[in-house]
Amino acid sequence: NLELLEVRANPDWLVGTELEPAVQSSIKMSGQTNIFDKDLIARTRQHYEQNPWVAQVHSIQKLFPNELVVKLELRKPIVAVEMKRTKNRAYYYLVDNQSVRLPGEYAKVPELPLTLPVIIGVIKPPPPAGHRWQDQGLNDALAVAQTLDEYQVYGKLDVAQIDVANS
Repeated sequence: NLELLEVRANPDWLVGTELEPAVQSSIKMSGQTNIFDKDLIARTRQHYEQNPWVAQVHSIQKLFPNELVVKLELRKPIVAVEMKRTKNRAYYYLVDNQSVRLPGEYAKVPELPLTLPVIIGVIKPPPPAGHRWQDQGLNDALAVAQTLDEYQVYGKLDVAQIDVANS
């Protein structure tokens, strides 16, 4: 049986945040597994490729006698989308640079060591976690957010929201 499953996927933006426990819990594998199982690597890859937090599985390596090392790239949120449910109640959804909705529905934007502009005015409802959010306004806002991040504008300007209601 495997005694150690080492998952290397702990980016700086995640460490010590309120999201860390949920992400770490989601990438754990459950159940007993034998290092000599011929399907172990394929099943492990499939497990992680189905996880909405995982952008890419870089490698899976068996280390005898009983270790499995998995290197992953996690999806990084770059915006929070505000969706109003009622006049006085909004929920927030995290989205990565590929328009993929990340797990979770938040009453407030999670505190992260990243600048996450809030996108308002998105028309289409959120997809299930791990699926692309098909909304042109959101896609436009993501392009703006990526440009602001790329040119390090967030440190110079206080960009709190991007309104896409007229997209």
